[in-house]
Amino acid sequence: MVVKDGSDVVKALGRAESALREATVDLERTRASVLDLVTQKPGITVAELASQFHLSEDAVVAFVQTVGELLGEERSLTVAAAQRGALLAAAGQAWENELGPLLGTADVRQLGAWVANAPGRG
Repeated sequence: MVVKDGSDVVKALGRAESALREATVDLERTRASVLDLVTQKPGITVAELASQFHLSEDAVVAFVQTVGELLGEERSLTVAAAQRGALLAAAGQAWENELGPLLGTADVRQLGAWVANAPGRG
């Protein structure tokens, strides 16, 4: 077993202490930054939110306005309900993008009449 020279051990301890001091300074700086963020509670703008999730600002605002108008001041929207609403909106958009708009009652009536009168029926 090799025993290190005492001066090498002291130098190694000095380097370790120096690295520890640097790490402590970095951690204190990070802690201060996090505390600033927490106490300032920085907000995100509608534009930043829309951009982050690849949506139009108008769509984000319309969603929030519609929910606010429907619920009013007395009721709030839960996170789960907001997620369900977003899923419904995304599913509806995906359907329309792939298959076209959903049929309304008048459209279904017209389609039924067309099928009933199609050649080879009756």
